[in-house]
Amino acid sequence: MKISGIWINCPSKQIADDVSEVLIKERLIAASNCYPEIESRYIWNGKLEKKLEIPLLVKTRKELFDVVADRVRHLHPHEAPSIIGIDISDSDTAYVAWVYRQTMPAPTAAP
Repeated sequence: MKISGIWINCPSKQIADDVSEVLIKERLIAASNCYPEIESRYIWNGKLEKKLEIPLLVKTRKELFDVVADRVRHLHPHEAPSIIGIDISDSDTAYVAWVYRQTMPAPTAAP
């Protein structure tokens, strides 16, 4: 059993809260942490951008990364949101078991 963290930068606290609540209600993640705003800099469409963003860290089963990322792309207002998987190799076994109980199994391919 392996879990992952997924770091998602959101343009506002409201969006971070909305994304987190949907993912929890749909049992795609077990928990989330919303951090104070950070200043991000990047090039977008040839222009240097400087924006305030809200970091959101969500925890889920490792095999659900693609499902969570796809759902975030639909919930997030940015064309290419920051969705960064973080491998969590070392975790307390009781916490890992809790994450598994709180999330749905990965979907299986149709025969």
